[in-house]
Amino acid sequence: MTAGTAKELVRNLRSQTNETSPDNAERAAEASYQLAIAYFEGIGTTKDVEESLSWLTKAALKESLKAIAAISNLYASLDRPMPQDAITARSKCLAKVAQHELLRAYTDLYGNNIIYAGELTALQQWVNERPSEYQEYLASSELRTLKTLGVSIWLLHRDLPTPNN
Repeated sequence: MTAGTAKELVRNLRSQTNETSPDNAERAAEASYQLAIAYFEGIGTTKDVEESLSWLTKAALKESLKAIAAISNLYASLDRPMPQDAITARSKCLAKVAQHELLRAYTDLYGNNIIYAGELTALQQWVNERPSEYQEYLASSELRTLKTLGVSIWLLHRDLPTPNN
């Protein structure tokens, strides 16, 4: 990507972060997350860890699942405590992110894919910080339905002919 293209991308992301309509909330959260990456890596802008952390927190507050899953690890890797707004954002959506990771893990298992513990950070945090909430979810009808759906998809996929057949 050329420097000019990267700078244009950062400008476009900045404009998307200001969208406030409910229809564009997810796009604004994703744009905030992408800006955090741009500042952290120095893509289209000067590398700036502080600005990256700021955008990552904004993305988490906008309920970006990616940002929430990443925020604890980034602060820990920098050997810094998380500020209260980041803790609040993570806490607010931790179960949602963890459930998403668990569903992805089940999907990967049914597809015979390898799952690495590092990919399930929110799930690990949820289990450690709110074990009773996690246990309730494991016993929930929602999870049973998701497991059933996953097995059904796997069985259908397994029986479908491959392009070589």
